[in-house]
Amino acid sequence: ALVPGATLVALEIDEAAAALARQNVDAAGLGDRVSVENTDAIEYLRDVSAESVDMVFVDGAKHDYPNYLKHAFRALKPGGLLIADDAFAQADFAAAEGLDDNEAERRGIETYNRVVGRSPKVFSAFLGTTNGFLVSRKNDPKDPA
Repeated sequence: ALVPGATLVALEIDEAAAALARQNVDAAGLGDRVSVENTDAIEYLRDVSAESVDMVFVDGAKHDYPNYLKHAFRALKPGGLLIADDAFAQADFAAAEGLDDNEAERRGIETYNRVVGRSPKVFSAFLGTTNGFLVSRKNDPKDPA
């Protein structure tokens, strides 16, 4: 569904998962439009030019959601979309993240939700899925409110 000339960059910190994703991208014949980078998403986003990205989909370490927000928001073009997976999850993320305590994961998601919910810089809406998507559109100062 990418428009001609567009690219998709997938960030995966787990080396084995990144390798599998690359195999699947190549098997689908999408290697010219899709790249899979084996890197930390926050570090990657820090280096992305400001207002150069159309969309960011966040599904990483739940305690880092506020950091994803900070760096992804800067990278998003006006009118760009920021989609957070598991925004309303009630699951135990500690085991999935290799942690002993779920509190940091819960706080990370709650902080993320509170910030985008109160920010005048985005318009956000919840999409009901198993654990919820929170979709936020970065306001474009050129668009009338």
